[in-house]
Amino acid sequence: AGVPFADPIAGSYPWQEKFRDVKRFTAERSFAGSRFRGIRLKQQMRSVVKASPGPGATYKDWPVPNPGPREILVHVEATSICGTDMQIYDWHDWVRDRVKPPFVIGHEFAGKVLEAGKEVSDIREGDIVSGETHIACGKCYQCRTGNAHICERMKLRGVDTDGCFS
Repeated sequence: AGVPFADPIAGSYPWQEKFRDVKRFTAERSFAGSRFRGIRLKQQMRSVVKASPGPGATYKDWPVPNPGPREILVHVEATSICGTDMQIYDWHDWVRDRVKPPFVIGHEFAGKVLEAGKEVSDIREGDIVSGETHIACGKCYQCRTGNAHICERMKLRGVDTDGCFS
């Protein structure tokens, strides 16, 4: 029942070999100051980037983010493309007024936690997680009264911030 998660560094399943160049982290390059299972991680990752206004996207190197004190770094194991991603790619009218390239697109994902910030207490390195698209501010009236789903300053992953297509 289900497919076991492979080690993100070792690429322990045969089908991973052909995807090695698009995997987010490999042991070949170093990532300054960070380690995963004792292996230095690289500074760049291959990502689908909305590089400029207009139709299209590019597949290019993008800096690996450093998680803040309340953030986690996730090795994306699975992702999907939805209508929002296609509208960003096609550069629909609403996109022109909302997004600010360059940024990594994509917001639906699951993966393994590589690193957790110092203030993160309920998630640990190695945990399997899925991503939440909505990023609430945690400070407005709606957030403080348990209604973060209607946050005044709501941001969307892969629209207002870097996304998961990496």
